[in-house]
Amino acid sequence: MADKDLITEEGVSQFLLEGRYPSCSRVKRLPGGVGGFVYRAEPDPNSKIPSVIVKHVQPFAARLPSWKLDPARLEYEVKMLEFLSRSSMQDSDIVRPPKLLHYDEQHQVVITEDLGALPSLKGWFTPAINPTTSEAIGHALGRFLAKVHISTAGRQDLLSDFAGNADGRDLSATLYFKRLPSAAAKFGYADDYFKEVARVGEAEVRESQEVLTLGDFWTGNVLVSTTPALRLYPLDFEFAKAGTAAFDVGQMAAEMYCFAMFRDHEKGMVMLESFFRAYREVTGSEELVDAAKVAIRIGAHLLMIIPSAWSNEADDEQIREMVRKGASLIRIGWEGNSVELRESIVESLLE
Repeated sequence: MADKDLITEEGVSQFLLEGRYPSCSRVKRLPGGVGGFVYRAEPDPNSKIPSVIVKHVQPFAARLPSWKLDPARLEYEVKMLEFLSRSSMQDSDIVRPPKLLHYDEQHQVVITEDLGALPSLKGWFTPAINPTTSEAIGHALGRFLAKVHISTAGRQDLLSDFAGNADGRDLSATLYFKRLPSAAAKFGYADDYFKEVARVGEAEVRESQEVLTLGDFWTGNVLVSTTPALRLYPLDFEFAKAGTAAFDVGQMAAEMYCFAMFRDHEKGMVMLESFFRAYREVTGSEELVDAAKVAIRIGAHLLMIIPSAWSNEADDEQIREMVRKGASLIRIGWEGNSVELRESIVESLLE
């Protein structure tokens, strides 16, 4: 099977027929998956076997072929799925990742349970949602992330398993910090401290060993189900790596803040504040996360990601305002002014 064409539906179907899932040969590529080729494989009509999700990676991003990536990155997704499936990581019934069913290292294929045609949190959030549900989502995700961080802080035996994920470090360092000064300058923010923020931020992404980070923890990588009860399914852990707690916290917080600014301010802020409070409650006196670094991480996300990622919903003025807020958060975080931090959106992260 070494020569199978796993970037087409026909090739994946043949792969399954000759392998562990011969009954699930009705294959359809799913619209998601920037880095990998993701398919739903359904069984024959008369079969009682459930459908599965098949993910395959190549030495490039599936939706951006010019973006070269090491296919070995899938190994880190498997390691994270295995880690999160441990009984010690089960904090509630609300949040859990998809169940890992099979990993074919030779062909870089991961097969997981099919959770159904669920929307991502980003696609699901609208002004029509109940504020109580918004708060519950923030609380559940905050507790989940805190449990990951507090369980891995200082665990060099575990962190070393993710040390080889160079693509995860390079992508994060480049996307959020290496290009930050030039991106800020395009919007008229040319203060010298942007260069220092970028230098320190990039170094931390490449070198920090604080905790195990999920790597790409945002609202687009969390599936939502509300029937019969609220369930959240985080996924896509190709870029899991050792790093700072602030990296994960700030990424999710930035996207929740976008809910508040672009869709529904009250419900978005309820979710964000609940996320911060739950994270703080679980970590307690451990002080795993530095609020100033979270402010910088949110600010970098608002500057580097939002202008393109939210351009289909926000107008130019709204984008400029978010960039302004991002630049302000970077300054506040860099200066470490406790008064301004408590007056900013990271207030709920502080005791």
